[in-house]
Amino acid sequence: MLKASLAGLRAGVSGLSGEVEWLSGLPSSLREQVEAIEEALEGAPHPFVYRLLMEEGTRQVIEEYKRKKKAIRARRKLIDDIRHSLGLRQADIGLVRGLSNAFGAGELKAVGVDAGVNYLNLEVAYVPLCCAMAVLCSRFDVDAYMPRAMDRIPLWDDEVYPDWRALVISYRLQFELVEKAVEAWEPDVIFFDGPFLYSQLMRGRKGTPYWSDFERTLEEGVRALELCVSKGIPIVGFVKRPEGCSVARKLVDAGVLKRPARDTVVLKWMEFGCYLEPMRYVARPEALGPREVPSRMAEEYFTRAEKMGVDEEVVSIVFTYVSTGYAFPYKIEVPEPFANRIDELVALTLALRAARGIPFPIYAADSLTKMTNTTRSLFLLSLMARLAEEVMKGDLDEEDMEMFSPRHGESYGLTEEELERGPRARRRR
Repeated sequence: MLKASLAGLRAGVSGLSGEVEWLSGLPSSLREQVEAIEEALEGAPHPFVYRLLMEEGTRQVIEEYKRKKKAIRARRKLIDDIRHSLGLRQADIGLVRGLSNAFGAGELKAVGVDAGVNYLNLEVAYVPLCCAMAVLCSRFDVDAYMPRAMDRIPLWDDEVYPDWRALVISYRLQFELVEKAVEAWEPDVIFFDGPFLYSQLMRGRKGTPYWSDFERTLEEGVRALELCVSKGIPIVGFVKRPEGCSVARKLVDAGVLKRPARDTVVLKWMEFGCYLEPMRYVARPEALGPREVPSRMAEEYFTRAEKMGVDEEVVSIVFTYVSTGYAFPYKIEVPEPFANRIDELVALTLALRAARGIPFPIYAADSLTKMTNTTRSLFLLSLMARLAEEVMKGDLDEEDMEMFSPRHGESYGLTEEELERGPRARRRR
């Protein structure tokens, strides 16, 4: 059955026409994914590309995995070495149950803050689309929400890093919402989607518009963290997709690993409720302590806090990895003043977990900030309609409309089939 299904899968993807009876032989979850892929594909790939990727490429990936399987699985045996080298803690399951019951009963209120980013990549410019949302949650439901968008959507015709600059702005919107949520709701805890110290945002040069947005975001970050500390409201940076390898480097230095890998891969074998003894981000010193990790972004935060007259401890960040029961561990960050509550905050993270082990407030905020491609396409359609109005008034000419054409390779807008399918899907819901 499996061989027949896979053969049908290849035939279905290559043909992309007619009914595919073989779908009934696939597991329901895989069948739904295949149907979604077939609906999204505009046409079959060239036979050469299909053979190169779908047949040769997939075979090569599996062969590579077979060669590395033993080494990958051997890392499971390193857990005792990791426990000894880095320190491995176990969350208080009784505390987890108590916090979960308190949240379910409405005795505990948590805020989730997230941002959504998309863009129009046009021939002459780049139009960023950013929004953010703060949601107040209790009883595993949303009690209230607070949206935030850009004050003015710009037209960037000379930005070298437009996608990263849009991300910088989205971070600023999140920090602004943290401040507003604290003042409006005074929750018991705030979950911030993403890391506080994201060094990838440090692009461009000082004196550029990019750097101005970056500095403005830093200032909002310092204000948000200072407000949370002054109010005694813990704020937790929850990182869904950690990219760092700082823990792995510590294991290399200790002789446990031969070479670094992503932290999430090295720590995959942690069991539910386990977490590492916290580490601390520091400015790049000549010598590092056993639980210190150098960070360029930490330097920027320390410098900005000093200029603003804020205690350095407020923006000093500690972090750990915690297994919430999902396939890979997640990373959480907290400001130094809340480091003595890390056990409680880990237990709270576990108590509020929802789909994929993500805390419910993060999950709820994320679901409300989806800056989807459909939203982007509708924005472009509305933009073109306004351009047409300007042409009709004589303020612009038809050549101006061509300037707003998507760049070669970019595909925006809804097809006739998607427009017809939309009302049917809404009726089914």
